[in-house]
Amino acid sequence: TRAADVTEITGNDFGTFNLLKYSEEFHKNDWTKVQSILTPNVITAPNNTFTADKLTATGGSTEHNIREDFQVTSGDTYTFSCYLKAAERTEFELAFRVASLWPNGVNQVGVFTLTGDGSATIQGTPTTTIEAVGDGWYRCSITQTAAATGTAQVRVQSLFDADGEGVYLWGAQLEESSTVTPYVKSDVTFTSRASTATYYDYNGVIQTAAVDEARDVAFLPDGNGNFVSAGELLLEPAATNLVKQSEDFVALWSPDIEFTFSKTAAAPDGTNNATIFTPTTTSSLKRQKITCPVSNLGPHTFSVYAKAAGYNRIELQVNAQTFNPGSSNIRARYELDNETVVITVPGTNTTASIENVGNGWYRCSYTADALVVTNAAVQIRVNNGTSATFAGDGTSGMIFWGAQFEEGSVASSYIPTNGTTVTRAADVSTSSNNTLGNSFYKQSEGTVFSAAQQQHQNAVGGALYWAFSDTTTSNVHRAFGRATGTLGVITTVSGGSQADRTPPTGTITSGSRVNTSYGYKANDFAAAANGVTDGSDTSGSLPTITTLEVGGSQYMYFKLNGTISRLTYWPERLSNATLQTITN
Repeated sequence: TRAADVTEITGNDFGTFNLLKYSEEFHKNDWTKVQSILTPNVITAPNNTFTADKLTATGGSTEHNIREDFQVTSGDTYTFSCYLKAAERTEFELAFRVASLWPNGVNQVGVFTLTGDGSATIQGTPTTTIEAVGDGWYRCSITQTAAATGTAQVRVQSLFDADGEGVYLWGAQLEESSTVTPYVKSDVTFTSRASTATYYDYNGVIQTAAVDEARDVAFLPDGNGNFVSAGELLLEPAATNLVKQSEDFVALWSPDIEFTFSKTAAAPDGTNNATIFTPTTTSSLKRQKITCPVSNLGPHTFSVYAKAAGYNRIELQVNAQTFNPGSSNIRARYELDNETVVITVPGTNTTASIENVGNGWYRCSYTADALVVTNAAVQIRVNNGTSATFAGDGTSGMIFWGAQFEEGSVASSYIPTNGTTVTRAADVSTSSNNTLGNSFYKQSEGTVFSAAQQQHQNAVGGALYWAFSDTTTSNVHRAFGRATGTLGVITTVSGGSQADRTPPTGTITSGSRVNTSYGYKANDFAAAANGVTDGSDTSGSLPTITTLEVGGSQYMYFKLNGTISRLTYWPERLSNATLQTITN
């Protein structure tokens, strides 16, 4: 006896899901940060959205990490992967922690070289992989089988780094799998926001979303004056603009004797509300300043939109009383013409950036740690290329708009103010980590085509061409030659028939070829064979699928004695006309 040939695909490509609640929103509290700072949305991610974050070490020479807990079951295999890109650090680690849950009672750690394609195990016995995906990004993974049941951790980590060293990260995935599979973003759903919020549209114009309106069509600067999608949903924590007049640079700002003002320039929000600063011809320090309250220690960020109008250098400054007691005011110089920034007087944990936001506008920002709780004086200074102390020519100037001073290590989306501080409420969201699989198979709809040739009918139950099932006959899509000599295409859920199609082919004789197509979606089923369709079935539900079997089954009792020359699957319900055409 020669046993029947049975082919199946099962396991990783059907049943794995991203077990992390937030796979890209690392700022969420589900991710614990240890001796590190997480700065969201700083560079372009591998999917060309401006959603990649930066993890920066702080707190001295110790372990720095970001981590999330998850449940493991003894004997199950898990794979943790993350996209990493070198910043100051060119090596970084992925780890499974809580040593008692892993083989030999040790943590499982892999180290990855982000300037080549190297990976290695430095603790335990995990399997590691690294794959270059372009633009300096690598997808790194670590795999291990749990030795006990309990609460474990995944970590993106580094050891004994100096302060300020970091790595870019995006797209974390944890799956019950022996291999890394295609990345799928954890499903994040917007719930509410108790205030308005701003965002860039496709053209880079700042728009305002109403209270409880999701920012699901938001774009972010790509650094070259263009804008890329912010992803499915722009989510931010709460933030307060402590500048009481973000657009009126005369009302609360001082001194105003070093400039003449014209509030007629086109602003990034499409209004003619930007202010042209024209320095006076008197030789003096050309600056505007305002006092803002600082009630908490730690990082604060000052930002402003700037556009050249004859001069192309500015400086941002915050006073020493708050940020550098007993020493100099701290500041950075921004050169708009070559898009560079120089930190001229640093403070504690100082960073600065210049961001091209199109149409000649740049968002300049400066971050440092407040060391004293008091009022901070923030300044905008016009620089003629060599010094902020100069005599203007009476016509050259600089255009400013949208000043913002806020707690945090990044300039968040712009918060307009007009006489008082304004808080943008947090975007409240939920995350479901079990609604999306990372397989090629889509549970909610699909189309299958097969070209099969039978040698004879099977009197027991027919000849199986293919079956998508849960390894039982109770939940299945399948196509087969019936024992009666006709073609059958069936969907069953919990043993109940949802669709039972018989596309007209005539009697299937020995050696005859049958091209079969089947499209399915809830309340929408249709099949075709050899260029003929049998119409639509508009009632029925879908099974949950874990396994594809081809030409026979170890779970069902009939097998094909014949050949299959082609089997094609589409993760969408193709039209009835297409179903008919592809079977000609």
